[in-house]
Amino acid sequence: MFEEPDTIEKRVTAHVLQKPPPSTARRIPRQQRARFTVAAILEAAAAVIDEEGWPQASTNRIAERAGVSIGSLYQYFPNKEAILAQLMEHHRTAVHRVIARSLDRLADPSVAVDTALRGLFEDLIQLHRDDEVVTRVLSIHVPHHVPAERDSEDNRMIHRLEEILILRPDVTIRDTAAATHVLATATEALTRWIAHEAPEQLDTPTLVDEIVTMLSGYITGPSQTRGNNR
Repeated sequence: MFEEPDTIEKRVTAHVLQKPPPSTARRIPRQQRARFTVAAILEAAAAVIDEEGWPQASTNRIAERAGVSIGSLYQYFPNKEAILAQLMEHHRTAVHRVIARSLDRLADPSVAVDTALRGLFEDLIQLHRDDEVVTRVLSIHVPHHVPAERDSEDNRMIHRLEEILILRPDVTIRDTAAATHVLATATEALTRWIAHEAPEQLDTPTLVDEIVTMLSGYITGPSQTRGNNR
């Protein structure tokens, strides 16, 4: 029997869109065998959600797919929302590493804006393809009736991007604060689209070329009237 939508929303909000509280983790995997067990559970969860959908992905199905007992699963995760939260946390950490490298490039005025943007999209697309099932689950199959929220690291990186755009002499955007959020949102949406939803007949390098042309033109196009934050 499936849960009612309001129950799903409450549980996903608590476990996925916020970092789980310490009590959520019933046992922290410290030994190698335990880490392998947790990794198997996370991999199995992504596969089950991808193949069967979020409502049908029970902890019993995940344990069966992982080759562990349901008792072993519950040693580490109290429910499937906690498993999903861990998948999301791992993905966010990997994405943050990519973005941090790209911000370092963008902070160097000797690196052209289009070069920095191209590196960002190429790295993010590669990340999605290296872990295709997990990123597809988080991008497509997770319930979307719950609004996404940025975590503290997301906000820190957005703040750094704004500082970089303010300092770069070739940036001509009118309102840096607004443009920063536009760029962050566009990057996230376009990366997801290329990796999982773009028509197969469209060539990925060509799509990246078009995106880089569009966004670099937005950032460094004809001089605009500066906003108060410049």
